[in-house]
Amino acid sequence: MTRVSSYAVVVVMLSAGVVACDYKHSSTSTSPSSVANGASAGVGSLLGVWTSGSGGTSGTSLPTDPKSCSNFQWSILQQTGNTLSGTFSAVCANAISLSGTANGQLVGTSVPMVVNGTATLPGLGNCAFTINGTGYVEDSGNSLRIPYNATTCIGPFSGEETLHRPQPAAPSPTPTPNPPAPAPPAPAPPPPPSSPDQIDLNTVQIMLGPNIATWPQTSTVTSTVQVDHQLCIYHTKLGQWPSTIFFDDPNTLVEGNQWIFANINGQWYAGAGDWYRPGQACKDVTPQTIAHDAFYSDNMEPLRSWVPQPGEVFGLMASTPARAWPAMRTVDERSNVVLVRWGQ
Repeated sequence: MTRVSSYAVVVVMLSAGVVACDYKHSSTSTSPSSVANGASAGVGSLLGVWTSGSGGTSGTSLPTDPKSCSNFQWSILQQTGNTLSGTFSAVCANAISLSGTANGQLVGTSVPMVVNGTATLPGLGNCAFTINGTGYVEDSGNSLRIPYNATTCIGPFSGEETLHRPQPAAPSPTPTPNPPAPAPPAPAPPPPPSSPDQIDLNTVQIMLGPNIATWPQTSTVTSTVQVDHQLCIYHTKLGQWPSTIFFDDPNTLVEGNQWIFANINGQWYAGAGDWYRPGQACKDVTPQTIAHDAFYSDNMEPLRSWVPQPGEVFGLMASTPARAWPAMRTVDERSNVVLVRWGQ
C-alpha cells in the first residue's frame, strides 16, 4: 500500500470513530444557541459535549495504535425540538486532524444522524467523508451506542462506538448546622446626660452674686467673642428673658449680667460682671477692666486683681439680673458655662 492509501485508510477508520466521539456530553460545553424544546420523553436535552471513553472525557494520551484516535469531541450546540446540530473534531494517529458537522433527530431513544467532514493529512491535503448511522440512547440517558457506515474518498467503512454522558458529582452532604449563638448580653443602661456646663459650678467660689449652681439652665451659648474692647456672649435666650428697670432709673432697662470665671492657682472664682440691656450681647472691656472694674471691693480678691493673658482659658456665662440679687430679680435663669481663650 502506498503512503497516500495508508493515510486514507486511517482517515476512513478514524472518521468512523469521530461519529462516536462526537456525542459525548460534558459540563465543559460551549454555551448552546438554543435550549432543548420538546425533546423526546425520557431523554431530554442532549446539548453539550459528548466524548468517547468510559470516564466521560476525551483522551489526551498519545495513541498506541496508528489506526486509533484521541481527543474526540462532538459539541451539540443546538437542539430545537428534536433536531440536533453541532460540530465535531478529533486527532488521529497523533497527526491527522478531523473536523466537521453532525446533524441528527431524536426519535424516542433513537438518534438517526449524518456527519460530514474533512480529514487533514499533513503534507497530503484533505479527504472528505460522510457518515450515516443511528445512535441508541442507553444507560438511563447516559450512554449513546452508535452503529455507523462511512463513505469516504477511498471507500466505505462501518463500525460501532459508544459515547458516555458524564455523571453529575454526588451532592455534598448537608453540613451540620452550628448551634445557635448565645443571646447577646443586655445593653448597658445609657449614662446619665452630661452637664452642659464646662465647669462644675459646685466647685466655684462666687465672689459677687447668688449661688447660680441651683439656677436652671434655660439658654445655650451659641458663640462668644473675647478680645480687647469686645466681650460678647450670644445665647439662645438673648433678648427673650424679661427686662427690668435698672435700679431707680425708669429710662434704663437691663436683661441680665455677664458672668466671669477665672482659674487662679487651681481654684475657680466667679462673679456677676457687667450689666447688659435687652438683646445686648457685647460689652466694652479690656484685660485690665474685665475683673478690676466689676469686682472692685477688697473682699473680692483674688478675682479683683485677675488680668487674663493672651490665650488664657477662662469661663463665660449669661444670666438674668444677678449682680445685685435679689434686687431687680426677674426669673433666676442662666445659660451654660463655656470655656474660652482670651484674644481668640
